Amino acid sequence: MGMGLFRSTSKCVCGTVGCVTQHPGAGTTAGVAEIKAATAAAQGTPNPYRFAIARSYALGAVCVIEAVYPDAANYEGRKVLVYAHALAVVMKQDRLDPHFCEGEACVSPVARFEPTTRGWDLAVGLVNVLGAP
Repeated sequence: MGMGLFRSTSKCVCGTVGCVTQHPGAGTTAGVAEIKAATAAAQGTPNPYRFAIARSYALGAVCVIEAVYPDAANYEGRKVLVYAHALAVVMKQDRLDPHFCEGEACVSPVARFEPTTRGWDLAVGLVNVLGAP
């Protein structure tokens, strides 16, 4: 696993880009096919192409959004995501994966918070710190 100040990445054996799930048997070659099959069949995983932005806050080139993924099972599909991108960049995405990823092809969050009032307030506080001139 690679670590950065605001980013964590993982190369998962299931083959899903950005997957950070701790699958049973991860790190071994035995059971890779079973892990891939279980991941493909998993219900409740956010579909990065099916989302709505419920609210947002931005300061400078940093923003937080609360996205709703109707396919996600936990927290009614709500995700509080902080991006080191201007809000306009995030808002124009047709694919918004709530998982951390690397590369030019994805706009990755730099932080995630629990989708509660407390989580939103903490995310806004982080945006205020990172987005301040």
